[in-house]
Amino acid sequence: MFAKRGIGFMPPVHYISRCKGALYSFRALFPLKKRRLDREKSPLVYLVWLMIAFLQQVYSKKGFPGMAGPLFIECETPRLKCPCDGKLYVRRVNLKKGSQTLEIQEVKNSLMINQLESEGNEHGRQNVWEKLLMVKFSSYTACEIIETLTKTIQYDDSRYCFLGFSDVQLKDKTCFLIAETDKQISERRKKFGNFGLPCPDQITSIKDLFEPLKRSLQLKKEKTEFKNNAENTEMSGFISPELAKQISSKSPSVVQVICPGFSGKLVLDHEIRSKVLLTEEMKEEIEVLFNTSESMNNYGDPVTIGIIDYSKPYEMGYLNLYTVMFLRERGVASDYLKELQRFYYEMLEKLGTGSETHAKYFLRLIGRKDIFEMTEDGLTPVVKETIGQMKSNEINKMKEVDDSLKILVSQSREVFGIVDPYKNQKNKLKSNQCVFAPDLDSLNLQDKELFEFVEKVLVIPEPCYSASDIQELEVVRDSHGQYTHLKDCIVLPSQTKAQAVPGKYFVTWDSNLLKQSTPSSSRNFSIPNLLSLLGCGRPSEELTDTGTVTEIDKADTLEASTDGASVTETDKADTPEASTDTASVIETDKAETPEARTAITTDTSVPSTTRDRHKEDISFQKELIRYFAEFKSSDDLILSVKEHFKNFSFLKESPSCPECETLGKYLSQSTDWNAQRDDIEKYLRKLDREYKKKKQSSKAQESEGSADRFCTSDLQALCDEMTNHLNEFLAP
Repeated sequence: MFAKRGIGFMPPVHYISRCKGALYSFRALFPLKKRRLDREKSPLVYLVWLMIAFLQQVYSKKGFPGMAGPLFIECETPRLKCPCDGKLYVRRVNLKKGSQTLEIQEVKNSLMINQLESEGNEHGRQNVWEKLLMVKFSSYTACEIIETLTKTIQYDDSRYCFLGFSDVQLKDKTCFLIAETDKQISERRKKFGNFGLPCPDQITSIKDLFEPLKRSLQLKKEKTEFKNNAENTEMSGFISPELAKQISSKSPSVVQVICPGFSGKLVLDHEIRSKVLLTEEMKEEIEVLFNTSESMNNYGDPVTIGIIDYSKPYEMGYLNLYTVMFLRERGVASDYLKELQRFYYEMLEKLGTGSETHAKYFLRLIGRKDIFEMTEDGLTPVVKETIGQMKSNEINKMKEVDDSLKILVSQSREVFGIVDPYKNQKNKLKSNQCVFAPDLDSLNLQDKELFEFVEKVLVIPEPCYSASDIQELEVVRDSHGQYTHLKDCIVLPSQTKAQAVPGKYFVTWDSNLLKQSTPSSSRNFSIPNLLSLLGCGRPSEELTDTGTVTEIDKADTLEASTDGASVTETDKADTPEASTDTASVIETDKAETPEARTAITTDTSVPSTTRDRHKEDISFQKELIRYFAEFKSSDDLILSVKEHFKNFSFLKESPSCPECETLGKYLSQSTDWNAQRDDIEKYLRKLDREYKKKKQSSKAQESEGSADRFCTSDLQALCDEMTNHLNEFLAP
C-alpha cells in the first residue's frame, strides 16, 4: 500500500524531507527541551515529535471541545442597576467551572473609560455601565479562555467582545469586554495609536489604556502640538508653565503623562511656543508639545491627558538591600551604612514619644513647612496626631518593600531623570555632567548652604542590579540660566545611541556615600538602553555599558564557571548555553521557544486595501486574546532570581560576580519573563547545584577543622545585621 503511494521504500530521511513543507512550520512551536534530535539518526522519533507539536498547537489554538456559539450569561433577578453616587461602575462576571456570578464593580478612570464616558455626554457614566463588562476567569485553561473570548459573550440582548486589560488585570486573568463588534473595537483603539503595526510594545500600549488615572486633563486640540519623527527614539515633550501650574501649585519640572499616541515625560519649558512652526496667533494657544515616533490621524478633540506622576519637592531618597551591597562594594564604610539605619530608626522612635526636638527636625527634613509652623506653640494634639500618622506611613513603607531594607538618607532625593533638553546647543552637558537642583527652602538653611559647595552627586537608577549603572556625575552650576527652572529632577547628558532614562533615580550628595575604591566607578556615564524602558526584549547588538543584555554576551557569561572550575556535563545540560533554545542562539532559534508564542506577531507588510487592514485588525485581536490567555505571572520566578542574587553576592562576597551580573540582567526591565522562563529556570538550577556543593564543601572543611573553612562573608554579615535590626524595629 505504501509502495503504491510512493513512500514505501523511501528512506526515512528522504521521507522527512518530503514532509518538510507541510510540517516545518510546527518545529518552532514546540522546541526540544534538552537537545536537538539528530534527524539523520532518529528520523522516526523526529517525525513523532513533529506530529505531537502539531496536535498540541491545534489544541492550544482551537480548544477541545470547541464552542458552537457565544457563552451565555444569565440575566440576574432582580436586575443590577448602576448606583447613582457619581462614581464609575461596571458589571463584573466571575466565571468558574460550572458557575457564573454577577456583581457590581467600581472602576477607576482610565483613557479608555474616559473615552466611553465622553461619548455619553451628560449620561457618560451610564454609557460606561451599559457598554462595558468585566470578566474574571477562575480555573479556566488557556485554550478555554481563548475559545470563550473568541466566540464572545452574550448577556441580555448584547454581544460582548474582547477589549483589553490593565497590568494588574493581566496577572489576575481579568479583562474588559465591550458591546461592540471587532471592527468597531479596532476603530476605537486606533484613536489611541497604530495598533495594527508590528511594534513590540503593543501590549504595553494596550495596558496603558486601562491603567487607573489619579487625574486627567482635557485640552482643546489647538492647545496641543504633535511632532512626529521616526528618529524620535523616546517619547518626550514640553509643557507650558501655565498648564504645569494647573497640575500643581509649585509648577512641576517633569510630568509623566499618557494620552492617545503618547506615553512619556513632559519637561517644563518657558519657551515652548518658540519650538513650534505655527502662526504667531496659533503659537499663543500651545500648552503641550509632544515628540513621538509615529504618525496618527486622530488624537481626539479634546485631547485627554492622563497624569501618572510629576516631580515634587522633598521626595526623600532611600537605600534598599541592593544599593547597600553595591555601596559597600564601592568602598563605603559598613559602620556608616549601619549608622544611617540607626539614626533613621531612632528618629522614628522618638517621634512616638512626643520629642519636640526630633519632631521639628523631621518636619524640616521632609519640608513640611505647614506643619512646622504649627509647632510654635509646642506639640499640640493636632500636631502630634499628624506626626504620628507620618511615622505610621514611614513604617508601612518599610513593611511593603520587597527588598527587606528601606533606609532614609537625609542628603538625598528620589527624582525623575530627563535627557538634556538643550542637547543641540553649545552649552549642552558633557558626558560626565548633570544638572541637579533640589528644593532647599528656608527650613533647611544649613543644608542649602552646604549644597552650594557640592561638586559631585551619586546617581543610582531605581531599581538597580548592576554596579555599572551607579555613577558619580559633576553638578553643573547653571551660569547661562537655561536650566534654572528645572527643579527636583536630574538632567542627564544626552547619548550618542538610541537610549532613554528609566523612571526615577536615587541621587545623593552625602560625601560618605561618594567614597569609592573599585574600578567600576571610573566608567563613563551611560543611560540604560531605550529597549529596557519599553520592555521590548533583549537587543541583538553588542553589550554596551548601558546595562542591556546581548544574546552572545549572555551565553558567554553563563558559560563561565562560577568558581573557576570547569562545569560538569550535568551542569552543562541544564545551562541555557547548552540548550537549543538558549538566548545565545540568534533570533531565528529564539522564536522557537514555546513561550515565544505569547509575543505579538503581526504581518509586517503595510496593508494596501481596506480588506487587508481589516485582516490585520482581526489578526491583532486574536493575538491579543492569546497573549492574555497564555500569560503566566512571573512573580515567583522574579523572587527566586532575587534570592539567588543575594545568595551569590554573599557567596562570592560581591554583587558584581559573574553570576550576579547575569541575574541582574534578568532583573532588568527588558526581560520577557514568559519567553525566557525555561532559560532562567535552567540557570537557577545550575546555581542551586553549585551553591549546594559550596555549602557541602564548607561543612566538610569545618568537620576536618580546616583553617581555610568556609565562613560568613563580611558583606553577608553586614546585610544580616541590618536586616535583624529592621526586624527588631518592626517587632511589636
